[in-house]
Amino acid sequence: MLSGSFEKSKEMLTKSQLKKLAAVCLSYSKSAYTSNGSVDIRRLCEAFDADLVFRPLLVEGKIGQRSDGGKTWTVLIDSETYDAGNLDSGEGRNLFRLNNTIAHELVHTLGFRLSDFQISVSGKDASQLSKDDIEEIEADTEQLSPLLLIPTDAFEGFENDCTIQRLADVRRRLKVSLGVFINRIKLFDRTGEFNPFRKSAIGIVRKGRFVDEPFYSDFEDGSVPDFLHERASMAVENVFRDYSNSEEDFVTECTLPAGTFHSRGVDAMPVRFSVEGTSGGDAIFMIQQTEALERYVDTNRKFTLEN
Repeated sequence: MLSGSFEKSKEMLTKSQLKKLAAVCLSYSKSAYTSNGSVDIRRLCEAFDADLVFRPLLVEGKIGQRSDGGKTWTVLIDSETYDAGNLDSGEGRNLFRLNNTIAHELVHTLGFRLSDFQISVSGKDASQLSKDDIEEIEADTEQLSPLLLIPTDAFEGFENDCTIQRLADVRRRLKVSLGVFINRIKLFDRTGEFNPFRKSAIGIVRKGRFVDEPFYSDFEDGSVPDFLHERASMAVENVFRDYSNSEEDFVTECTLPAGTFHSRGVDAMPVRFSVEGTSGGDAIFMIQQTEALERYVDTNRKFTLEN
């Protein structure tokens, strides 16, 4: 797997504990998921027993625990950065970022409620955790915030119909950024959900060039199309010569040289490459392996693109 999961040098929470918290996040997003294909942010806050308050702050958002007999939590959002009306109208330039900010604050509450989910850290209860412990736990749970905005149901049917058009349409209905969307896909390995994006890579094209991160990849045996190893800032047309950046979706099928990072060009991988059509902004791309690899027995023989 090239970049299919989060990597951290230290984690306070074990993989099984994070999986348990991921399931909690998915239950919250499921409860707030609407027939329009997006999570209702106000309903999500209700599920967390949190008030949502807009007022001037020195930061974009923060979470506070209440003790006045009202809601358990208050999510404070900077009113000079965001407009509360964006949530009600379901539109606005900053809506995607606002949704992510609120989810980011809500997910931090999980670290203060570990006992609710029968989770202990190194045998300590919440009162015994140090400030450093809490900061590490917040860093661990922060990875899970995309789950609050994108429930499992959002990917229903992708196992049978996985096209760039559908991927782009679902992302727009969810009202999340491309970054949040791809990071959510990267979490399939953490959640234990069925993953409809096996033998695929998903990332971003910006102004006709591949963006390094965020990026998802999950191919068998560690063999991936060679160009993905050095994709950062690479022009799409350097790999797919008939590509043109337009408002129409771009789809092509071909065979690419593939291999591991240290052994490239030893495989031939048939793929379908597609890019969302846009009017000039960032676009999501997807590479799907369409047939089995042709793996050469003679490792001195290399498969290369024609010049």
